[in-house]
Amino acid sequence: MTRPSRRSLIAGSLSATILAAGGRPVAALSETQEADQLVEKARLSFESFVADSNLEAFRDLLKRSKGLFLAPQVLRGESA
Repeated sequence: MTRPSRRSLIAGSLSATILAAGGRPVAALSETQEADQLVEKARLSFESFVADSNLEAFRDLLKRSKGLFLAPQVLRGESA
């Protein structure tokens, strides 16, 4: 039996990786990972707000709210 070439091994590994990812291209994996990281940032932001003893008003509003919008990538807000 002959040994597979290095090129064949790389191509096979790449194909297996794409198939394991549901056939999505590598760029889509990167976008998925970015989205997962964004969701994780939002979760951490929310947990820090809830745990902060200085944000009692936030917790009171949260109890009465019907929804919550977190934007972890917004660095600065502007008022009208």
